Amino acid sequence: MVAERYGIFIAVVVAGLGMLVVLWPRAVPMATGPFFVPRIRHYTSVYGYRVSYPPDWSYNVAKDSVLPPDIIEQVTFHGGGGTVVVRTARRVSTATLIPAAPIPLTLNGVAALWYHDYDPGTGLPLDRVIVRRPDGLFNELRGYGASFEGFAKGFLLASYPQSVKNPP
Repeated sequence: MVAERYGIFIAVVVAGLGMLVVLWPRAVPMATGPFFVPRIRHYTSVYGYRVSYPPDWSYNVAKDSVLPPDIIEQVTFHGGGGTVVVRTARRVSTATLIPAAPIPLTLNGVAALWYHDYDPGTGLPLDRVIVRRPDGLFNELRGYGASFEGFAKGFLLASYPQSVKNPP
């Protein structure tokens, strides 16, 4: 009787282990996507922020001499079929084509507003995250999709030594 119970117990354990081996790869998917790729950081000590981006992306920087008057610097990141823009500006527009209010959020301890909108030039979806900085300037992140969300989550205001209300 005891041997019979042990035989049933062993059969159940073996069957359970067999099921575990067969089902484990399906039950625990591999982590993939832009948030699990090692990221590089773009840091600017003059404009006081840091943003992380995937290593296969590149960026270019434009200064205020070639930008509209209220924009001081614009860093445009390209890669993975997407584009994300990070602006440092004296003023930002809070006008939106979608009449919904912005969503308040906190990015690494900093209050921000997330606008779900459309690009007036292309009509394509556009998300904007606006951060008002302690020096009175703004950082605006512009883009759409999972890549944009990764950039927004990786945005961090850093300490910076000088006021940049009138940058060099």
